[in-house]
This record gives sequence, structure tokens and C-alpha cells, in this order.
Amino acid sequence: MIKKYGHMEDIFEHQYKPDLKDLIRIANMKSFSEDFEAVMKAQRSGSLGGDSPFAFSRDKKIYTNRIDFSQQFNLSIEKKNIFVMLHAFTDAPHSQHKGMLFKDYYDWFITTYQFAIDRSEFNWIFKQHPSIQFYPTKDVDFNLLFSSVPPHVSYIGEDRQVNSESLMHCADLVVTCAGSAGYEFPAFCGVPSIIAGDNFYRGLGISYEPNSICEYFSMLSDPQIFTPLSRDKILLAQAFYLYINKYAQVDLTAVLPLSLRGQNNPNIDNYYWNDVANIYRLSADKIYVDCKQYIDIIRRADFKRLTGLSVMEVKDA
Repeated sequence: MIKKYGHMEDIFEHQYKPDLKDLIRIANMKSFSEDFEAVMKAQRSGSLGGDSPFAFSRDKKIYTNRIDFSQQFNLSIEKKNIFVMLHAFTDAPHSQHKGMLFKDYYDWFITTYQFAIDRSEFNWIFKQHPSIQFYPTKDVDFNLLFSSVPPHVSYIGEDRQVNSESLMHCADLVVTCAGSAGYEFPAFCGVPSIIAGDNFYRGLGISYEPNSICEYFSMLSDPQIFTPLSRDKILLAQAFYLYINKYAQVDLTAVLPLSLRGQNNPNIDNYYWNDVANIYRLSADKIYVDCKQYIDIIRRADFKRLTGLSVMEVKDA
């Protein structure tokens, strides 16, 4: 992904954020439904990359109905389920381009946690980040924090994680700052989401977007927030989901894919650069063709952003 910035204020616009016309184009593609189902299937199988192998691991239990889930976590079946999707506190908490409502991910978590304690009309499920093993912290004891909470609050920790597919059957609302859950579950099943800061899908009509902490907690208190999304909003979320997972990236043979586990492998230097050298040796011609194609696009006077979608536009012109 390469993006051109024309003014200093533009740098606060996330590089992955598409234009609305990009999403409309994707939604109008003949293969839209088929492509969405294929990418969603890949993610739910844990093969999409990023956090996907951990969030949708087949080793984790999938709850396909609210009764079983509520019984397992001692929650009332009669109450709406709010899933607070925790961030990894050390995962670049100050990188959201226009900032968050809270000081950082911890401040967001602990303030929401304190609010939830006193709001017994809903079930509050705090779900630990699926890749938390790669972001260790020593000064927050989640098990201690949740050891004496009231029965309407529950914690899904690292040691008893559930497959994120369960949210398709059990969630009434998803809450995050900038996580992918904020557009995934609107796309998968029309579950509404609230985001507590700027991110690469804010302003696209996918999620609820409070502009202040007061408005954030007001939304969390409003029973109307649980209303399932309209078909138009679901289609918009699906188009964005496809954009991020299929059309934002460009094919570049010179870049060797590396999983999250691979990135955190302490022995990476023992094999990675040899693999890179082999790619360059075996695919030199393809690398040259790729680079020339992308350079020709970037040098155009009307260049704005290099994505898989923009490459398609040039080819179709």
C-alpha cells in the first residue's frame, strides 16, 4: 500500500481507509457475494493471516447458540450481550491517526470495565485479544480484576478463549477502539459495533462513532443500540471487509509473506533472509514486471493510492 498525501492535514487520514466510491464499486461487482463468502470462509477457517489463525482457531470452542454460551459463562439468557473486544495494550496504542477518546487502550478498557460493573441490565463480556501472547504485559492482572465482578460481567481470558465465530451467534453489540471486530461482525451477521476512536473505517457508515467519552457511555446505555444493522449497512460493511482483505493489498512477489507467529519467531534470522534470496533468484523476471507496473502507476500525475483496486482500474482503463 502506497498513498500520496497532498497536504499536511492529510497525514491524519489512515493509509488503508478507502473512499466511499471504492466500496460502492466493490459492492457492484458481479462476483461480490461469491468473493465475500470465499474470504469469510478463509478467515473462519483460520487461514486468512494476521490474527485470524488465533481468533478463529479450530482448537477453540464455537458456541452456536446463546443458551450454551450463557450457561458456560454464568450469564443471564434474558439480557443482551455486549462483547468488549480487548486490544493488546502494547500494540501501538497511540498510532490511531486522529487519536482515541481515551488516553490509550488500557484507559479505554479500565474505564469501560468500571462502567460495566454498575450496569447490570446488560451482560458484559470482555474478550481477550486473540494474539495477546505476542504482547506481554506485567502490570495488569486480568484474572485478579475479574475475580470478584458481579454476575453480569464475564472475562474470556487467554486460558479459556472461544472461537470468535461464536460472536455471530451470541453477540448483540461489539465494542472496540480500532479493532477489526468493528467491521467484521457487522459484515458477517449485522451485529452493530461502537468504536472509541479514529481508525481506518471511521466515517464510512459501518459503526457507531461517538465523538466524546460522554457520548460513548450514552450509546452503551441506550437499548436502541442493539438494533440489527440494515441491509444497506451490512452490504457496506461487507464491501469494506472485502476491500481490506482482498483489494487493499497489491501482489508483490518481492515481499515474502510472514505470519504473526513467524514475525515473533526468535530464530527468524536463521531462515527468513535465505528464503528472500531464493525468491529473488527464482522469480527475478516476475519481480521486475511487478515493480515496473507499480512504478508506472505511481508516476502518473493523477496518482492517489496504490492498491489492488487501483491496479484493476488502470488495467480496465
